[in-house]
Amino acid sequence: MGHGTGVHKIAFAISFLRAVVWGITGASGIYLAKRTGVPLHVLVAVRALGVTLGPALFSGIVGRAVWSGNSQLLGVVGLFLMAFCEAVVPRVSLPKLMTALFFLMGCTMALLDSLNVTVLSTVHGKHSSLPFSIFHAVYGLGGVLAPYLVVVAPNYCWEFLASCHGTLGLIILLRRLQHGKPSNWKVKIRGASNETSLKADGPELRAGIPFRVMASGL
Repeated sequence: MGHGTGVHKIAFAISFLRAVVWGITGASGIYLAKRTGVPLHVLVAVRALGVTLGPALFSGIVGRAVWSGNSQLLGVVGLFLMAFCEAVVPRVSLPKLMTALFFLMGCTMALLDSLNVTVLSTVHGKHSSLPFSIFHAVYGLGGVLAPYLVVVAPNYCWEFLASCHGTLGLIILLRRLQHGKPSNWKVKIRGASNETSLKADGPELRAGIPFRVMASGL
């Protein structure tokens, strides 16, 4: 799937879907709040809490997964978790369960964000400006299109999201089972991450994963 990580191209699709999730939440959130009795601003705040805490909680896991060539497996876990939450949300009426689902969605988003930012910055290094520009451009496109999806299919928009995340996860999992780790992943991942350090005259100061993930969203 590109650049020796197994999730490089999928990262852009995940960015697009992340914005669609936010857009659908905003457009359909009032109905969720009415059904469960949990105010929409509480659901948004709970998910934001998960997004905020997630990078600090998962940065070590993401770093080890990328460095060991297991980005695919971690991506599959995140995508399947998102699919599970999105499939369950339209069917939940208990306030506490809905709140827990939104917090889990926030944590899962943070996991996928950390993975995407780490993969793109590790692979492209000092040439990351174009990939990140595309990454944020497709995010903006997803945010623009999301409300129209709610208008076109108001009863199935969450199921559509679940099917998209689940399909992406299944594609990555099947590819991993069929081909194993991406070919020459050590050179592509570890070589790319050390390229700047090797050329520099002195030690390089690099931001930690939580900071990079949070800064990318500012």
